[in-house]
Amino acid sequence: MIKEVLEDYCNYRKKKKRSATKCVASLLPPCIIMYRDGVSESQFERVLKWELPKIKEACAEFQTGYQPKIIFAVVGKRHHTRLFPENPKEADKNGNCLVGTVIDRKITHPTLNDFYLQSHYANQGTARPSHYTILYDDIKLTTDEFQCLSNSLCHNFQRTTSSVSIPAPTYYAHLTCTRAKMYLINSNGTINLPKVHPNLKKYPMYFM
Repeated sequence: MIKEVLEDYCNYRKKKKRSATKCVASLLPPCIIMYRDGVSESQFERVLKWELPKIKEACAEFQTGYQPKIIFAVVGKRHHTRLFPENPKEADKNGNCLVGTVIDRKITHPTLNDFYLQSHYANQGTARPSHYTILYDDIKLTTDEFQCLSNSLCHNFQRTTSSVSIPAPTYYAHLTCTRAKMYLINSNGTINLPKVHPNLKKYPMYFM
């Protein structure tokens, strides 16, 4: 999958620059930021041991000598932490913290680089913040820069005009997995992958 994404990215850059003679090395991204969902704290070591090396290996196989800087972060909502403002005047109409609230001290992990971000507005009830844990970082973004980036990505989801609870790329990955499951597995359990219309290849983000 990493190779396919890098190939699509290079093809997009070629079309944008309108130059087919550009070498692949100059088109590749210098940095890759990975938001990983569905990982519990007990699986952090396993993810770093197996998934991160495979990403680096795929990059090296795609282009000899290609070693992008990587941030590997886990984002999840499967926790019981809730945030409430001390001053009621600083809360929204449901009593939740305002959108964009970040907590990165006191209640966070004593050794891991993690924080809580409430990036969405809850229409009803208590909002559940997302929990971010940076497992690997050789881009060396500051904590504030990564928090701002994560919050900004929560405002880029194309299905809604408001912000969402997790970064848009992670949300798109959820939709892709759900749709792939519908395509691949029939009611009798057999695998069947239908052909995609050629026109859809021009627009890779065709989510409904």
